[in-house]
Amino acid sequence: MLREIVRTQKNELTIKIPDEYLDKELEVFILPVEPKKKSLAGIFKQYANKRLIEKENEIAWEKVKSARLPTRIPGQ
Repeated sequence: MLREIVRTQKNELTIKIPDEYLDKELEVFILPVEPKKKSLAGIFKQYANKRLIEKENEIAWEKVKSARLPTRIPGQ
């Protein structure tokens, strides 16, 4: 398989075909490359309070335990 990403300013493109593909039926696709989406994961890491991160699971669990749950299921 041959794959190449190019940026061209012309309406023409020349492709060099490897010898092992000569005299074979080939399929050629020309598709735009989608820009990679930049991940926002960790962008606030520099502001993190490490002492609070260690307690995060404990604090979150306490909030879940103390949350008031509905006494009946809606629609019943």
